[in-house]
Amino acid sequence: MLYRKDRHLFLHLRTDIQRATAGSLYELDMNAKIRDMKEDNPLVSVVTATLNCEDVVERTIASVISQDYGNIEYIIIDGGSTDATTSIVNKYSNSVAYAISEKDFGIYDAMNKGICLASPESGLITFLNAGDVFHDQSVISNIVKIAERTEAHVYGNIIKGGQLLRTPDKISEFTLATNMVCHQAIFFKTDVHRQYLYDARFTLCADYKLLIDLVRAGEPFCKGDLLVVDFDESGLSSQNRQEVTKEKRKIRRVYPKVWAYHWCKNIYRFMGPTKLV
Repeated sequence: MLYRKDRHLFLHLRTDIQRATAGSLYELDMNAKIRDMKEDNPLVSVVTATLNCEDVVERTIASVISQDYGNIEYIIIDGGSTDATTSIVNKYSNSVAYAISEKDFGIYDAMNKGICLASPESGLITFLNAGDVFHDQSVISNIVKIAERTEAHVYGNIIKGGQLLRTPDKISEFTLATNMVCHQAIFFKTDVHRQYLYDARFTLCADYKLLIDLVRAGEPFCKGDLLVVDFDESGLSSQNRQEVTKEKRKIRRVYPKVWAYHWCKNIYRFMGPTKLV
């Protein structure tokens, strides 16, 4: 079953979160915190989910606030850290639109909260996990140019473990059968992402399921010829590769075409083109 929210429920959830966080750990005025807002530039929301990441969160924050794009809404969703993470976030309160700290049901639940807190004016939204950094200061500016030209979700390549990792040139059910584009490399259209939230029942690969759902819904994706993010390999999915494989297998079984493509590709790899003739 597709995990989604209609606009009515989204607005209620956004209001509930705002009420729940007022006067709590952080109470930040969103309108006052969006840096150098320019009416002619689309608002871009950046969401960072954190949990006990005092050693890496500051470099992630620095990479966001050093972007040369002027209309950024930065949202930080903390899962109830017990280390110095929230203190570090507080240091940058002038650059953060929203920051909340409370127990959640995992990273995808936190990311869903970020989507619901994004301003109604947000045009694009992306997720930069604690430890990840934008590749350079012009990433968002370049992404916005592509998005305005194509009116699509935009993605690019990443650096993982110091090595260039090229993402597929096209995102389709066929490519998703054996490939994945990590969510950190994608800037989603915010209005669409509000309708398609992450299925938090999947703790490692909900972003994989989301991409399949968007492709099946006919949502357009455009790859930009740029490096988007330097990926931190200490994340959950990088540390639990066997569990990731199991969860992806479970997701594929929900989608017959993706499941069929996956097995056809595996058979082709095993037998080779000449043996299939």
